[in-house]
Amino acid sequence: IDLGIVVARSGYGKTYSLRQYAKLPRVVYIECDDTMSSRDLVEAIEKALGIPSGYGTIWRRVNGIRDYFNTNKGYLLIDEADKLVSKYTQKKMEILRSIFDQSDVGVVIAGEPKLEAVIKTYVDRMANRIGLYVRLEGLTPSEGESYLAGFEVAPEAMVELKARACNMQTGCFRLLDRTLSNVKRILEEKGEATITLKIIEQASSLMML
Repeated sequence: IDLGIVVARSGYGKTYSLRQYAKLPRVVYIECDDTMSSRDLVEAIEKALGIPSGYGTIWRRVNGIRDYFNTNKGYLLIDEADKLVSKYTQKKMEILRSIFDQSDVGVVIAGEPKLEAVIKTYVDRMANRIGLYVRLEGLTPSEGESYLAGFEVAPEAMVELKARACNMQTGCFRLLDRTLSNVKRILEEKGEATITLKIIEQASSLMML
């Protein structure tokens, strides 16, 4: 049970990884956005935990969340957390710090690389509690091949798919995943089994529509 930070550039598989991990028992996943107020954040956590949304103050409702985690130990994953803090307010991040400090809960806050700097700049009391820091660097070529293990892939198509997965300038996990989603549709429609360069090109044209 610790406070961790996971950062990654957009498309590097951060959200996918967190959602997969959240399928495990006692793990709760929350995805934030710029429009969230403090009350919205508390309500999202309550809803994910199955706690009836309260009508009291935020302080009272946060106490309810802390009580829940002290009875039901688990893990809280907060995605897109960089959207919760700005130079004008850090109240939402302070809510998470309060839950972590007074509960038996492991908390992971995740976001784009700027999240680390944002926390160090605006939320000192959270920065000095961080026990785990992970920066996702994207798929390696061997990881890309492992991801494609269930497919029959022509050699030239394998080169292209690995480039889409691993190229630091133009590739990322999201591009590979979206490409494969369209590739599978095309293979099913054509009744074919092998991924070729031509099929990848057709899949790319669908992504541009």
